[in-house]
Amino acid sequence: MNDSRGRRRISGAAVGALALMVAGCSTGTQKIDTPFVPNAAHPAPAGLPDPQSWVFVGRTAYVPGKVLQMTWHKPSPKDPNQWTESFQYEETAGAATNSWQHTVILKLRTTQQYLDSMKAVFQLSCPSGSITPITVADSELLMEMKSGGCPRFGAMDEIDYTRFGRGSVAWIDNDVEHIVYIVKSADMTPAQRQAGISAVTSFAPADAPP
Repeated sequence: MNDSRGRRRISGAAVGALALMVAGCSTGTQKIDTPFVPNAAHPAPAGLPDPQSWVFVGRTAYVPGKVLQMTWHKPSPKDPNQWTESFQYEETAGAATNSWQHTVILKLRTTQQYLDSMKAVFQLSCPSGSITPITVADSELLMEMKSGGCPRFGAMDEIDYTRFGRGSVAWIDNDVEHIVYIVKSADMTPAQRQAGISAVTSFAPADAPP
């Protein structure tokens, strides 16, 4: 998770600042003193704008031999310790969800129910924010989330794409992939929005270098 200043976490990678806040995840951050370092072995995912400016932050594997999180940031030209855009991937096994998520998930049977649940929680946590669905299907949910200047996050606009395992939103035994493109701005540009949608929906973790 990243705070309203876009600072990088010292350890771990959290996917979708707004979406994971709705899911009840922590927003704690710490200041770093080391700037992002480009990693040519891990190029930016296809479709992202200005790909040569992105840097690979890292990956986390909770299951041996299986990568569950990957993160790329586009550093700020004014401060290399902060990012202006971010691309994040996370795969969450059904059994790995936290207790709050599991309680909610047991009651959800459709993608629309999942979307409605997120909207309700988001409205309470960030009243100025908005969720705009783009694609709502049995096995996927594509939406745009804006903070509306919510004090918790500042200006933030993100494209969130969720792929539900086994073609169902019933997560009990399923894996869920969550892919996010984030812009530290109240409103991303039309070009950023188009690129973000293309990048998140086409990303294949198996194609990412080890």
